[in-house]
Amino acid sequence: MKPRSMNTVRSVFLIIAMSFSLFQSANAEPVAMITDLQGQAALKNETSSNLAEILSSLSVGNQLNLEKNTELVVVYYSNGKEYHFTGPATIEIGAEMPNVLN
Repeated sequence: MKPRSMNTVRSVFLIIAMSFSLFQSANAEPVAMITDLQGQAALKNETSSNLAEILSSLSVGNQLNLEKNTELVVVYYSNGKEYHFTGPATIEIGAEMPNVLN
């Protein structure tokens, strides 16, 4: 009886670990790209913050912090829609469209 319960625990653990891995890799896939940038914006992800650049790939959860008077255009790969923003603003990249946080 005991070996079987250990196998069940291991199986559940492996399923959870694989699901977490797949979830993270799905979120790391680029969903959009910066096609125009006039001014400065910081691109933040889970681990770092860098200056955003034209042609930067954007993944779900990335945040863009636009400085005052910065103009930014983001295009989504899935539908080709363009989104235009003017700073100051903080934008979070969603799976299907960006969300303005402030």
